[in-house]
Amino acid sequence: DADNFEREIWRQIQDWSHHPDRARRVWLAYGERDNLRRAGELLAPALPSGHALVLPGAHHWDFWRAAARRVLARIDDRH
Repeated sequence: DADNFEREIWRQIQDWSHHPDRARRVWLAYGERDNLRRAGELLAPALPSGHALVLPGAHHWDFWRAAARRVLARIDDRH
């Protein structure tokens, strides 16, 4: 619920360290100048190698459109 969703998200991420296969469908992209970069840096080690992309840019729609294309291309390359 609204009172504990952040705690539950981090609990789920912590579970990935015990069951890494659960993170295989999770991808992360954030900008070098993103105001939420620190959260991405904390999350990235829980993901499979290559699933976290740090790209030039900040937290805005133009960045997210380009980042989505990069992530989807990576996924396509792996299949």
